[in-house]
Amino acid sequence: MKNKFFTLIFIFSCLICNAQYSIVNKANVPGTYRHHAAGFSINGMGYIGTGEDDFGNLLNDWWMYNPTTDTWTAKANTIMSARSYTGSFSIGNKGYITCGNTASSYLSSLWEYEPTTDTWTQKTSFPGAARRHPCMAVLNGEAYVGCGDGSSGNYDDFYKYNPTTNAWTLITTFMGTKRHHPVAVALNGKLYVATGHDLNNVKSKELFVYDPSTSAWTQKTSIPGIGRIAPFGLVLNGKMVVGWGADEGTTNYNDYFSYNETANTWTTYTYSAGVCLFASVFFEINGKGYVGSGTYQGNCQNEFYEITDINTDVASVSTNSAEVSVYPNPSNGKFNLKISQFEDLKMKDITIYNSQGERIYSAVNSQINSPSNFQIDLSEAKSGVYFYKVADGNSTIASGKLVVE
Repeated sequence: MKNKFFTLIFIFSCLICNAQYSIVNKANVPGTYRHHAAGFSINGMGYIGTGEDDFGNLLNDWWMYNPTTDTWTAKANTIMSARSYTGSFSIGNKGYITCGNTASSYLSSLWEYEPTTDTWTQKTSFPGAARRHPCMAVLNGEAYVGCGDGSSGNYDDFYKYNPTTNAWTLITTFMGTKRHHPVAVALNGKLYVATGHDLNNVKSKELFVYDPSTSAWTQKTSIPGIGRIAPFGLVLNGKMVVGWGADEGTTNYNDYFSYNETANTWTTYTYSAGVCLFASVFFEINGKGYVGSGTYQGNCQNEFYEITDINTDVASVSTNSAEVSVYPNPSNGKFNLKISQFEDLKMKDITIYNSQGERIYSAVNSQINSPSNFQIDLSEAKSGVYFYKVADGNSTIASGKLVVE
């Protein structure tokens, strides 16, 4: 007799799409609701702190997120002065916060965070004009920071920071209009910069790419949605994903887009199961994206989301561990799951998501006695194509397609 724990996940995919992202609520960001906070990930943990609340109060608290337990832990407050509108990134085992503003001045200082000791150390300041709203991304162990706005208006200069030498180097000036509130993403050794707004408050949807090997910028296909500011930017399953953001007023956008670098094309998705954030913190942990805090319709939020490319799971299927079948397929929504090699099977979790990444069904620790049949009832679901995954802990052992007629 064999006993086994499995995770079975069913994920909806619309008929017209060949890729889909699951967006799931996780534990809310603790502390004061905030926007324009700082954040990054280090060694499988996420960090969020600083920022500004709904009443203009600047913050200096600091929190750590554990994705395995979906919990937050309070860390020591930052020793730097309370600030917002910063740039933040991580390189190796350390995190960094630069630029931003206090209640009375724009900033150019750079602070390094050591998670093992929960301490901060001041490093060489950003060499450009003091500013807020910069964009930043990390390429080949160096951080690229640029654009933003300050006492002289918007900026288009860019610098890269080397943590080994603790030195900054000026790179080629950004080829788009001077702007602040853009987003930067590092993808396959190149720096992508998108969105933002210029001195005339024109919201951009342009996309530019910087190639360090040639020190040159090139314009690419613009994002297909409305021009916006302060969206999130992630890399999931080898694709850049940019979305949400706002018009800087009370209009938040619920669309998001994945970019195919080879084809120079975008695919559009929408999310309507929760609030879509502006001026949020975003980072990646173990191939998954996390987006949290920010504002919605002008008010600060504490929502925190996990974004997953479903194709990452489907592509990594191994069927060596068990013989899995689902029948009848297609069906009217009622499917039988059979795992033939195991008796007294205990399912660790059964979860179903809709197309917006919203969890619509969950069963925990369900016992399946010999011959290991389990009925999944999707009879209330709309007609369409669904995908399933059977996993043993962190290892996928089977996946496939279901059709509800």
